[in-house]
Amino acid sequence: RMREFIIAREIESTAKLISQVTGVRTNLFRPPYGHRYNGLVDYARKRKDVVVLWSVDSQDWRGQDISLEELVEQVLTQAEPGAIVLMHDSRGDDNKIVQALPKIIDGLSDRGYIFVSIPQLLQLQDIVH
Repeated sequence: RMREFIIAREIESTAKLISQVTGVRTNLFRPPYGHRYNGLVDYARKRKDVVVLWSVDSQDWRGQDISLEELVEQVLTQAEPGAIVLMHDSRGDDNKIVQALPKIIDGLSDRGYIFVSIPQLLQLQDIVH
């Protein structure tokens, strides 16, 4: 479990950076690696953040150990209505995710999926449940 002052520093500095770069203050929080029991989620909830995880792991974090085709197939075979796909934009010079994204979007669109933001998805789920 992390110390609260470290958690506060991490979350607050990240929230500030996101706001500075995008001009938007988000209240969505994805804990690193999906770890929910290290104090980060508790602190995020104190901030009134909504904790969001994923339901489909693209496995892009495998880097060179996953081919472009495997990455696309990983997402297309796991996707279900309401899915949240985990993808990373920080693979350095590996542009595989950039190449995979149009293929994933086309593949899911061909199956009738539409793409919505997390807030839109949460509203849709509230209506259904």
